[in-house]
Parts: sequence; structure tokens; C-alpha cells
Amino acid sequence: MITAIGFLVQVIDYRNGNEKRPEHWGELKKEWAACKYGKLQSPIDLSDDRATKVIPSLEDLQMSYKPCNATMKNEGHYIAMEWEGDAGSVKINGTDYFLKQCHWHSPSEHSINGIRYDLELHMLHRSPNPNNKAVVALLFKIGRPNPLLSKVNTVSKEQLELLKQAVYDYTKMNARPSQLLNDRDIILYSPLLRQPVLRN
Repeated sequence: MITAIGFLVQVIDYRNGNEKRPEHWGELKKEWAACKYGKLQSPIDLSDDRATKVIPSLEDLQMSYKPCNATMKNEGHYIAMEWEGDAGSVKINGTDYFLKQCHWHSPSEHSINGIRYDLELHMLHRSPNPNNKAVVALLFKIGRPNPLLSKVNTVSKEQLELLKQAVYDYTKMNARPSQLLNDRDIILYSPLLRQPVLRN
């Protein structure tokens, strides 16, 4: 697994102006051609005419999050938080999925009706069966301060400098993922594999 990750880091790149950015993945390797021509990759545009709201609001998902220590990590193309204990779970179709990690994309990875948002949070969950995963994605517009994002701002200047310098530098914090969730509409769609396992 470490070898595969190292290979991907050399092959793909997220910096602006680089020919190894995601929009060029279909040209980097023959087996990645689906990146250029496939129809089921992420990011996708969730549009009213193609998507159906399966659950009317987040209240219908059984979410139970709680404070827990987390480690902040620079993953190279995003900043992630990994929870070190039981940060809670979400129940989907009777299965409990436990929160393990979250990370942010700016601008948002997905769009809704062609609109890309300022920020997208991905909350990664796993069931006791490690093959079962669920991702809850939240889209943000610039506006009032967010409680969880405000916690990130409490990281010291020294810790932020460490995060900027190199991949896999760490800083600890206590985060409440439940503070992000209100009465918002949600869309469920079949899982997509990303970076760069692709489907036609």
C-alpha cells in the first residue's frame, strides 16, 4: 500500500498549471482513459433533473457525533482530521458507520446544478466491515463563522507553519463534527471510486 501511495504522489499533482492535475489524468496513463471519457467519476454535478432526494433532510439520517481528540494532517492535496477514538457515527439503512476522518476541498469538489461552492467537507465513515464506507459531504458558502472551522483557527501559528511545510505533519485538536449539521437537504448516490480508480 505504501508503494502504491508513493507511486500516485509521483504521478498525480494538484498544483495549478501542472499537467498532472486531475483534469489531465486521462492522458497520463492508458488505463486511466476513463478519467477523460468516463461518465461516473467524481467530481460530479448533482442536478435537479438527474438526482433524486432519497432522504428529505439530515434529520432523517440517524447521526450521533460527539467530541473526540483528532489529529490534523497535511495530506499534500488537502488538510485532514483523523479521529483517535469514538467520534460517533451515522446510521444509513440500518448500518452504523463510524466517523474516522474528514477533509476539505476548496473550491468544492462537487457542484449542484452547475454551482461550485467555496468549500466542501467530506466526513469519511466505516462500518465494522472495513469494505463498507460512507461519506457525508457538506457544502459551504462564505458567511458566518462555523464552529468546527473556528476550532481549526485555534491551532497555533507554529502548528500551522508545520502543516504548510510538509506532508504528514501533525497537530492535535478536539473537534465536534455534530456542530456542522442542521436541517439541510441531502442527496445519496452510489459510491464512486476516486484518485484515480475510474469507471466508464
